[in-house]
Amino acid sequence: MQVVFEIYFESFKALKDCKEDIIEIFKSDFPRFQAEPVKGFEFRFKENVSNFQQVEGSFQILMKSENGQSVLTIKENILNLSIGKGEYQSFDQVRNLFKKIKHFFQLCERPTYNRVGIRKINIIEFKRNESPVDVIPFLVNSNITNSVNEWPGKNKINQNIQLINYVQDSNNLNIKYGLNTQGKSNDEIGQFILDIDLVQNNVIDINNLEDVSLELNREIFNVFNWVLNDNAKKLLNE
Repeated sequence: MQVVFEIYFESFKALKDCKEDIIEIFKSDFPRFQAEPVKGFEFRFKENVSNFQQVEGSFQILMKSENGQSVLTIKENILNLSIGKGEYQSFDQVRNLFKKIKHFFQLCERPTYNRVGIRKINIIEFKRNESPVDVIPFLVNSNITNSVNEWPGKNKINQNIQLINYVQDSNNLNIKYGLNTQGKSNDEIGQFILDIDLVQNNVIDINNLEDVSLELNREIFNVFNWVLNDNAKKLLNE
């Protein structure tokens, strides 16, 4: 499983000036770091001649765990934590950073944030057979796989990604699931993907970050349990 935890807040223009203090907050968990402007390219077209020119973007702090599998990225208005496949064990890995995140917000004099999101990507690899689409009913709750069975010539379906978006009040939930076979029928390995992304857009006191995040995580777990059947859960736990 891959996990992304992201917080948006009012832009902090003094990020560069405070980089040493910010790095000090997180460096025990992320000892590998660099702080520099993001490099980008600008496309220009003048007198029928086009060219690309490298430009200097906004400042960011990029920090990594010892093994490089967990990455913390801090920009002027975003804090992003990404935990790679095989590294994520439980949401406690995010929760254990909340005190440090709160310290960061205090340093930046930001008492609130305006958006928080959690994204969890589950991937199950499978060996290709004549009908990859049969993987979906093997892994997914039967209540939501009936539409797949209705397609004519379903044994010829090579790729099938479903995207569902729910919006309620300040919450936005995106669920993406299905087959990812790279479109190459001769590939031996395919992937089943369940990608759950839940975002709350609201101005909230940073002291409530933990409660709000835990509630989002519970909702994602509920979606996970509803979409996948016991076959999928068993494979993911191996």
